[in-house]
Amino acid sequence: MARLQDFFKDRRALRARPVFLLLAVAAGSAAAVAVASPAVEPAQAYSDTSLRLESLPSGAAAGDAVEIRGQLSTSDGRTVRGATIEIKDDVDFGFDDTLGRLTTDENGAFSGVWTASERGGGGAWDIYAAFEGTSSLSESRSRTYSVTVARPPDLSRPTQLSLGPVPSVVQEGRTVTFEGALLSGGRPVAGALVEIKDDDLLRPDDLLAQGRTGPDGRFAILWVAEQGLVETDLDVYAEYDGDASYGSSTTPRHKVKVASAPAYPTSIALDALPRKAYVGDVVAFTGRLLHEDRPLEGALVKIKEDDPLKPDQLLGSGRTGPDGRFAVQWTASAGLVETDFDVYAEFGGGGGYAKSQTARQKMAVLKYGGDIRLDPFPRSIAEGDSIIFSGTLALEGHGTEGAKVYVMDEDALNPDDLLATAYVEADGRFAANWFASRVDADRTADVYAVFEGSNRLYRQTTCDEGPTFDFGGLCTGTVPLDVHAGGRGGDTGGGYRDGGAAYIEMYYSKGMVGRPHVAIAPGPDGPGDARRYIVPVQEGILMWTSTMEGRYGGDWGVEFSVVEPGDLFFGERPDVVVNLVDHEGDAKCLSEYSGWAVVIQNPPKTVQTFVCTT
Repeated sequence: MARLQDFFKDRRALRARPVFLLLAVAAGSAAAVAVASPAVEPAQAYSDTSLRLESLPSGAAAGDAVEIRGQLSTSDGRTVRGATIEIKDDVDFGFDDTLGRLTTDENGAFSGVWTASERGGGGAWDIYAAFEGTSSLSESRSRTYSVTVARPPDLSRPTQLSLGPVPSVVQEGRTVTFEGALLSGGRPVAGALVEIKDDDLLRPDDLLAQGRTGPDGRFAILWVAEQGLVETDLDVYAEYDGDASYGSSTTPRHKVKVASAPAYPTSIALDALPRKAYVGDVVAFTGRLLHEDRPLEGALVKIKEDDPLKPDQLLGSGRTGPDGRFAVQWTASAGLVETDFDVYAEFGGGGGYAKSQTARQKMAVLKYGGDIRLDPFPRSIAEGDSIIFSGTLALEGHGTEGAKVYVMDEDALNPDDLLATAYVEADGRFAANWFASRVDADRTADVYAVFEGSNRLYRQTTCDEGPTFDFGGLCTGTVPLDVHAGGRGGDTGGGYRDGGAAYIEMYYSKGMVGRPHVAIAPGPDGPGDARRYIVPVQEGILMWTSTMEGRYGGDWGVEFSVVEPGDLFFGERPDVVVNLVDHEGDAKCLSEYSGWAVVIQNPPKTVQTFVCTT
């Protein structure tokens, strides 16, 4: 017999795993057979093949060794050596399972041993041999043999498991001893694992406790009574799973009611809370836990916020001291919508003491507010002309220097269009220029300014009364700005010339004290893919600086930063802000400009430029 070439490990889900033994005989050698293409001696043109599988027994017991034998030859009687033969199980209405692979020897013969096992899902194995064929040999298949594998006889000895008297009612927290014995034919079974379980109808039975039998077959297993997650009436029984020598056995069910243990009453008090706290403040929750005027030491107290529509939020926890007092600190954080927190303290019970909680106390958790305003500006402007938006920002508990204010065009059904990104001075003033473009189909821009806010600072807009939620407000107080045709269209004097590359044309000189700082601003409501244009914008500016250095000499380098939507303040003051806009926010984006910027003479700092990202 030749060595089994390849044991196929992956079996289908409903099949038991048959096993082929790897046997090797060839002058006593156990050397591996090399994998090679099957060869016919002598080599000739394309030939039909015939595959014969010797008769298999119709029945076998699990674990029996079943010999697989056969031969592959051509239609004219020549043998085929080195061919791979697949032994398969014929599956109705599905892909046949490969049980293993064998290789033909110099006589075209193949053989192996299969360890019989039960077929998953029942029924007989339908076993056949198959050859897939080659470029010179046809594929072929043997006849099929049905082999029914019977379950091996159970040789384990039967057992009898008994469980002594079980109390019908037990108090929670009390220790119960389950006693009984495991016998086989009247003789004790020593060292056997016995499990005490609760019979659950709709889920796996709960394991309550376990222990082993002694030399006399008896067991005594301790269990501290506790109620189930839902039920208080348990169906308790003992079980032995059995092993190779002894069969399994169980006892009848016994009803056991677990009664709640009486608990000593407690009272908990929470000291008066401040009426309001700001995000970031550290709030100390203090109080006392007593039992009949006696302090409870080491008890766990939780501080919670009452949420009517979801589980109460845990703010913090701590244990009581020798005097029964507790002190729990919490760093205030704002809710998504609510500002009034209903706070209470809770003792969950335990150690023989009943649970208790305090009344709710209202505490406002606030962010720092402020105020933002836009100065009056003309209500009409021609496309391409420049307008300056200015205003003031005031922040509670925080300076304004370096704050970012976005000037936006409000769109009810689309992301709002970015018009400019302004730098706020230490005195709260900001100013930013914008080259007018047709941002809406009706040629009217609905202008507002916004300070986006954070976890500590409220979001402020000029189109809402007071602060808004983090996700925005109704924004009904925008200022309409009519953008009509007929302006300079972005011409700074020399007109726009498309020379095949992106560039900036300057028609006047400006003194540079140091390297200019350029901030690239995708905008808070900008297109989702705007960030992927940040690097190309940087590369474009570096191309310009390289060209200027080559033309005029000197150092024309710039420094970059990126305006992240979540950052409320500039890291340092930029000289130029490159606003990334798209066709949705500017109708002329791409159609009339792309990759170039215009600058008005003597613009307010920070200078606003615009790059089309479409």
